[in-house]
Amino acid sequence: MARLLAGLDRLSEVATWGAAVAIVALMIAQIFLVVLRYVFSGGYQWGQDLLVYLFMCSSVLPLTYVIVRNLSVRVDVFYARYTQAKKTTLDRWGLLLLFLPVAISTVYASWGPLINSWQIREASATFGGLPGLYLLKTLQVLVFIALAVSALLLGLKKRPWEYESSPPEGGE
Repeated sequence: MARLLAGLDRLSEVATWGAAVAIVALMIAQIFLVVLRYVFSGGYQWGQDLLVYLFMCSSVLPLTYVIVRNLSVRVDVFYARYTQAKKTTLDRWGLLLLFLPVAISTVYASWGPLINSWQIREASATFGGLPGLYLLKTLQVLVFIALAVSALLLGLKKRPWEYESSPPEGGE
C-alpha cells in the first residue's frame, strides 16, 4: 500500500507540473488573443476554447497532489486543538465516508456521458472551436478516479497524514 501511495504521489507531482505548464500556456494564449482582438481586430473561436481547455487542466490536475500532501484549506475551529489520535480518526472517517463516496459517485455519474462523448468524438459546441472535448471529460473522470484511490489509500493508512503540531496525546 505504501508503494501505491508513493506512486500516486509521484504521479500527482507530474500532474501538478503539467498544471503549471498549462497556467503559463494559458497566460501566453490569453495575451496573444487580447492582442489579436484589440490590436488587429481579429479572433478565433478555437482560441477561446483553448483558454477553457487550459484552465480546466490547470484546475483539476493538482487536485490529487493537494489531497495526498494534505494541502487543502481547513477552517479548523476545533481541529487544531485535537490530539493526533483524534485527528487521525476524524481524517480517516472523512476520507472513507465522505470523500471516497463523492469521488466514486462523480465517476459513476460521468461515465455515461464520457462513453457517449468518445463515441461521437465530441468537439466544441461552437462553430470553429477546438475538437477533443471528450479528452477533457476523460481527464475529469481520471482525476476523480485518482482522488478515489487516494482517499482509499490514505484512509486505510495508520495515520493518513503527518500532523505538524498538536497537543500531547493525553489532553485536549
